[in-house]
Amino acid sequence: YSNHCVEIAADKFCRRLIPPPNDCKNDIIKHMMSQLELVNSNRLDAKCSYKRLGLEMDAPGRELYKKAAFVAKGKGLNISPFRR
Repeated sequence: YSNHCVEIAADKFCRRLIPPPNDCKNDIIKHMMSQLELVNSNRLDAKCSYKRLGLEMDAPGRELYKKAAFVAKGKGLNISPFRR
């Protein structure tokens, strides 16, 4: 399974290499898809932020932001103003 945009990008990348490595396009597609999956797994947006962060629905906003900052820091992300 691959995304059409990923296929196009992999094709453009491999055409720049002379000579292209064996199975270049498929290897690049696999790598790009794995990186996209990793990025998606690290995203902090969700339909229900409270559920995603493991908080009760009636948790105050301050608790939500504190937990979001903790999760972001654990994933190596910098979300202002928590880094200050």
